[in-house]
Amino acid sequence: MKPRLLELLECPHCRKADFEVDAQKSDGDDVVEGLLRCKACRAGYPIRDSVVFFEISQAEDKASAWNEVFSAADPAAVGRDIERTRKNVDSGMAVQGCMMARLLKRDPSPFASYLDIGCGSGFFSWYIHSVRPGMRLTLLDYSVPGVLRARETMRQIGVDADFVQGTAMNLPFKADAFDLSSTAGLLEHFLRPDQDLILKEQARSSRHNLCQAPIDTPWYWMLRKYVEWRQGKWPFGFEVPLKPAFLRQILKDNRWEISSSTFQSLPLAFLLHGLRFRSLRGYRALAFAERLFSYDACHLCRRLP
Repeated sequence: MKPRLLELLECPHCRKADFEVDAQKSDGDDVVEGLLRCKACRAGYPIRDSVVFFEISQAEDKASAWNEVFSAADPAAVGRDIERTRKNVDSGMAVQGCMMARLLKRDPSPFASYLDIGCGSGFFSWYIHSVRPGMRLTLLDYSVPGVLRARETMRQIGVDADFVQGTAMNLPFKADAFDLSSTAGLLEHFLRPDQDLILKEQARSSRHNLCQAPIDTPWYWMLRKYVEWRQGKWPFGFEVPLKPAFLRQILKDNRWEISSSTFQSLPLAFLLHGLRFRSLRGYRALAFAERLFSYDACHLCRRLP
């Protein structure tokens, strides 16, 4: 944990921002092992592998499906994923394949800081960084293996970022701590009112929102059946795709106004898989199919007063 992260943090229990750090192991100004303690309510949060853990006592059970996904991954396979993604980033394919990166590339807003809520392996943050390399990155996930995987991904690609383990429904950050935050593949794993809590916390801590979620279309269910057939089960736990109108409404209900949108199409996804991401021209040739055959939607939103 680097000192700059303290500028953003707030105790999720008492909402005070006064901490003391007991550093047991450091690497320069980075606290690798230690304890972060709130001076107001005396709640203590462990620091391990440079990650601050705010909800570690509950995360082992509640994030069991995702813990299994990240813990079971073969390190060699993770390395291959990183190398393949590196080639996609270098070639421009990753930006075209990532809806959030495409929206940011088109938007001129000068975002300086970014929070990835539900960061998973950290690949979305990597794509965002390729478009906005000057943005300060903070990655948060509830899954302990997930946030540790994200830290390792960023370390291997040489991207400087901060890492926090915590819940999206009670973010450990100050109000307006970030210019931009994202929930990519997160809302579909919850129902109301938890979805409202997540979006309200985003509105408290950031001024703009990138919201990406699968939408309830035949193409989503075709893709899901394909994954279940290949892997024997749906590996991502509880998941309910959102109706497009419901996604727009829930954003509006929680002070988010949609500025721009983009979509991902199922035929496009299978074509890219077949081409192994080698043809950027092939991707653009099917861009017209995005909305017609979409299974995923992404909205860039600004917070309303």
